[in-house]
Amino acid sequence: MKNLSEEELATLTAERELHLRKADAFFDLKRRYKAKAEVGEIECVTFDFMQNLPLPYIPSNSAFYAHQLWYYVFGIHNFESEKATIYTYHEGIAKKGSTNVTIHK
Repeated sequence: MKNLSEEELATLTAERELHLRKADAFFDLKRRYKAKAEVGEIECVTFDFMQNLPLPYIPSNSAFYAHQLWYYVFGIHNFESEKATIYTYHEGIAKKGSTNVTIHK
């Protein structure tokens, strides 16, 4: 393990503290919006790509350099209804850029 100078340790400690404060602020904001959504005051949804999967899945090194088809999993969660919708598609249909996700052709 690398020995850190006092200055490096202080910098890393400050960065960690800032990260934790930002995380706390985010989760507090998320809790407040979720509470408003549960009573119907606002509509609140989250969306995110989940784990992308190579097809076929071959855990050997020989397939690492071969091009595999990517299978995308995109989820949308509605806080009010507590329902999640999952969309799946492969890279032959579209990529996963913002334009591909938001604009249906």
